[in-house]
Amino acid sequence: MSRLTVTYLAHASVVLDFGGGAVLLTNPCLSKKSGGQACEPALAGRLAGILITRFEPGLADLEGLPESFSRKLPVAVPAGCGPAAAKAGFPNAVELAPGEDAVFGAVQIHAAPAAPDDRISAVIQAGGLSVFFGGDTLFEPRVATVPKSFPLIDLAILPVGGAAGGVLSRKKACLSAQEAAGLCAVLKPLTAIPILCGADPGSPEAFDRAARIFSPETRVLLLKPGEFQSLPLAR
Repeated sequence: MSRLTVTYLAHASVVLDFGGGAVLLTNPCLSKKSGGQACEPALAGRLAGILITRFEPGLADLEGLPESFSRKLPVAVPAGCGPAAAKAGFPNAVELAPGEDAVFGAVQIHAAPAAPDDRISAVIQAGGLSVFFGGDTLFEPRVATVPKSFPLIDLAILPVGGAAGGVLSRKKACLSAQEAAGLCAVLKPLTAIPILCGADPGSPEAFDRAARIFSPETRVLLLKPGEFQSLPLAR
């Protein structure tokens, strides 16, 4: 049985530790300026790389990373964002468009569609496990193509907190609880974790209720910023 440890830092910043040196940080948001959470000092030396799904102030803060994080770390970014990563001090950026891949040691990153087009979602694989990371995507029908290439999703991390299909949803850059539950019905993950819920404190619970209807085979795990959970994942 494989085991994955998920640490939710803040916003769309998550640490995925697959074991054996396969550790990935998403959308780093660790500085006080960006409202982030402190992380364990040893994290910097264990990372295989960093994934950024969208360059946005307060969402992905490369410049705010402590000096303990090597500026030689590989960083996966949306297509066209390599210069922004280099400007932030990380020249080893790999630009990804949906359908393109990057390999950071034992971690494989497969870029998937997101909305709007200036961002990506991703399927992250290591240790025989597959994680769908939604970043801060809005509702995007093309994500329904993900199961064609990745039929077994162990964990889905989804941005939840917007209003269904409305202008408010786009302002918040999140899926509604119902949209996220519908995406679970498509991806069929064993476990799902909602993130980016600060704009609507009731969203995690609303997502849990909706997922019980639309994707009853999926277990919903609610994490607050700073919390972590080790997940035994096996089909």
